[in-house]
Amino acid sequence: MTPSAEEHAYLESHVWGLLATGRSNGAPQLSMVAYDWDGTDVVISCRSRAAKFVNAERRDAVVFAVPDGVNNLTVTGTAVCHRSGSHRDLLTERLRDRLTKGHTWASDLLDSDMQSGLDEVDRVIIQIRPSIIHLIQPQG
Repeated sequence: MTPSAEEHAYLESHVWGLLATGRSNGAPQLSMVAYDWDGTDVVISCRSRAAKFVNAERRDAVVFAVPDGVNNLTVTGTAVCHRSGSHRDLLTERLRDRLTKGHTWASDLLDSDMQSGLDEVDRVIIQIRPSIIHLIQPQG
């Protein structure tokens, strides 16, 4: 899915969003998360025991929302969960680098986890591959 220039710019200009996953009983689980968007996917880091990761591993259909006042962008897509490996490490570095721009406390946390070893601190990645991106800007 190729986003419009406006959708791409909106995702690039934000760093916090809401990830919606499904609990085992079907109820929704909503988590505020920091993310990175590179033009093709959304990357989120968490611990493997976090409900968002457990849910996304069990059922890969997710929705990611980036609200800003009355404006909102939603990404409907498929979650790919990375527990370990070099790809997980590269995606973690990508997110850390994004967070250095104005959110150094969050980038410092990821940097510290990378230095300790991502496996040691149980750090994982949820990568969202979009199937639908929808931007609503009622205020123009």
